[in-house]
Formats: sequence, C-alpha cells, structure tokens
Amino acid sequence: MAIYIAARDLAGIVPIGTHQFIIIDDLSTPYQNGMLVDKIISPKNLGNGTLGYVIGAHNRGNLEVIYFEKNDYEATLEYFDKK
Repeated sequence: MAIYIAARDLAGIVPIGTHQFIIIDDLSTPYQNGMLVDKIISPKNLGNGTLGYVIGAHNRGNLEVIYFEKNDYEATLEYFDKK
C-alpha cells in the first residue's frame, strides 16, 4: 500500500492556491470497503488499473471528508494514467 499527499490547483473562483488531498493505492487483496458514518465506500480505479481511495477535506461551510470528490479524482486519474 502506498499513501500519497497530493495537491491540485483550486477549482472555482479563486485563481491562486492549492488544495491538498490523500491518495491510498495498491490495496492488498481482498479489497476492503471503507466506512463513512453509515455509508460503504468502495475503492475505485485510480487510472492505472490499481484500486484505491482519493480522500479530501472540503470546506463547504463546514469542513467535511469527501471520498472521490470530482476534481480530486480527476487530478488523480491525470497523475496515474499518463499517456
């Protein structure tokens, strides 16, 4: 298992700054589902055939953990699926 601390440009109205998030990949078999309160979070393809998680904390009026947030996940796919 590898854990990455990643950063991407902010999406939206702020033209400068970065947002950090965590990527956990190369999970051992069998792949474990994560839990978030009463939700089951399943690992997804990170763009290279490896399953893992993308986890960010977002402040939408209240800091909350979001798995596979659209912009975080797209940045992960761009990083791992280099063509």
